Amino acid sequence: MPPVVLTVIGFLWIVLGLFAYYVRIKRNFFWGYRTARAMASEEAWVCANRTFGKFLGIAGAVNVLLGVGGTLTVYAQQNHPAIYGINFLVFIVGTILSIYLTERCLFQKYDK
Repeated sequence: MPPVVLTVIGFLWIVLGLFAYYVRIKRNFFWGYRTARAMASEEAWVCANRTFGKFLGIAGAVNVLLGVGGTLTVYAQQNHPAIYGINFLVFIVGTILSIYLTERCLFQKYDK
């Protein structure tokens, strides 16, 4: 993926992360962090969405920073293939890390 696309996706992640963190919506099957642990109770639902929103926003901010840096590098005629790989890796790792940390938080708080 070009760095510009990852930058746009990073901004989208920041917006979705802020929305998930600050907006309180009731449990549903269309929006939010929906796993068996998260859907178990209203308290777990709120905790899961706040936790996931926080980490998704952080991952989005890192993507934006790397995407902007990669875009500037590419447009400065220094087209390094590693830039694309690093941005994509941050994109994948950010997603997986957000899910992992949210599930770990839910497990520690609600599966005792």
